[in-house]
Amino acid sequence: MITLERASWQTKNRNAEFHGLSTEDKPLEYNNGKPIDNGSIFYEIDTGIKYRFDKENNQWLEQP
Repeated sequence: MITLERASWQTKNRNAEFHGLSTEDKPLEYNNGKPIDNGSIFYEIDTGIKYRFDKENNQWLEQP
């Protein structure tokens, strides 16, 4: 799946960026049920591991 990311001054929304602990559940929705956008990022602040969201399969994938 190809995802277009835009600068903040452009009209399209940017992907969300989340920060949390490795023991926390990574979100599948936010803002009262809005689904996570493809390519959104989750940083585990205690391990330094970065994940990107795969919307097609509805899962977070660890990045190298």
